[in-house]
Amino acid sequence: MSYSWYPGHMAKAVREIRPLLKLIDVVMEIVDARAPLSSSNPMLKEIAAGKPTILILNKADLADQDATNKWIRHFRDEGRNPFATNAESGEGIARALGAFASMDIKSRTKARAIIVGMPNVGKSSLINRLAKKASARTGDKPGITRGRQWIDIGAAELLDTPGLMPLRVEDPDVWSKLCALGIISDDLFDREKVAKQLLKEISDHYPGALSAKYGFEGLGANDGETSALEKIAHKKGCLSKGGAVDLDKAAFLLIKDFRSGRIGRISLERS
Repeated sequence: MSYSWYPGHMAKAVREIRPLLKLIDVVMEIVDARAPLSSSNPMLKEIAAGKPTILILNKADLADQDATNKWIRHFRDEGRNPFATNAESGEGIARALGAFASMDIKSRTKARAIIVGMPNVGKSSLINRLAKKASARTGDKPGITRGRQWIDIGAAELLDTPGLMPLRVEDPDVWSKLCALGIISDDLFDREKVAKQLLKEISDHYPGALSAKYGFEGLGANDGETSALEKIAHKKGCLSKGGAVDLDKAAFLLIKDFRSGRIGRISLERS
C-alpha cells in the first residue's frame, strides 16, 4: 500500500526549482532529528545533482541526544556535513553557518544554496535564525511556506522553497513516523493507528517515559496498544458523552505530547 500526499503547489514548486539548479552551489537539507531518514526528501539526489550538501538535523532538543550524536557520526562518515540544531533557541546555528565559510566557491563571493526539506521540519524558523530577522513566513502547519525567495545570510545566499513531499510514501512505517512528527497534515491520517505505533515505539525504547507522563509502564505481554490508549483516556479525561473513552481524542493527545517533547526526548530512528 502506498500513501499519497502531493498538493498542487508542491508539484509547481518542483517545476520551478529545476531550472534554478544551475545557479546553486550547495544544497542544504533540513530533516527532523527524531527521524532523519524518514524525514529526508527522496528527491534530494535529483535536486543535489552531485553538489555538496549540508544536512541539518533540526528539533534536536526534542530528540534522544545519544541517538542524534550517533546519527551525526553516521552522516559524517558518509561524507556529508551534518549539524544538530534547535531553530527555536538558535543552538547549533552558528556551526551550520560556519560550513559555508569553509567552502571554496570560485564563481562568486558568496555561496548560493538551495534549502530543501519536508513540511514542518522547521525550515522557515531556521532561515529566520540564519538571517537574524523574520525574513521567511513561519507557522505550525505543514506547507505554510508557499513562495520562493532569496535570503542573504551573510556567508551565503539561500533560496527558500516550499516544503517538498515525495509523490508517494510506500513504507507504512515511514508514513506513521511522518504523521507522528506533524509532517503530514492531521486530517490525512488515522490518529488511533499512528498513536498505537507511537506507543509501541516508546514502550520498546523509552518505557520509563510512559510511566512518568501517564502513570503506567511500557506495554506488557497482555497489554496491547488499545488498552494503553484507554489508560491515557482515563488518566487525561478523554471521555465522550456517557463516560465512554474517546480513543481518537486520547490518540491525538499522545501525538501532540510527543511532538512537543512533553513525554521526553524521544527518537523514532536509530543509526
